[in-house]
Amino acid sequence: MAAGDINSRTVANFGNAKIVYGTIEVSDTAKAFAIAGTDSTILAAWVTNQDGIGAIQCMPNSNNGTADTAAGSLWCDNSVSATHTVQYVVIISA
Repeated sequence: MAAGDINSRTVANFGNAKIVYGTIEVSDTAKAFAIAGTDSTILAAWVTNQDGIGAIQCMPNSNNGTADTAAGSLWCDNSVSATHTVQYVVIISA
């Protein structure tokens, strides 16, 4: 996959929330990944760098890494220039 690619799957729905997991390709060019629609909010997020190289920074509900600016998005950046696979799990309000 290339930088900016996303792969998602919903694994559970409960009440007004759902769990979504997948992978994203993150490089040192920060990107916002649309995990859910703008009418949903990411309530919690966990990310793991599958390649173990670099330091991944992510912010839920953001398109710029500094504020809640895009509901349903996960903004991510990496400290190294190569593209790395990051696994994520999020809980989203439905």
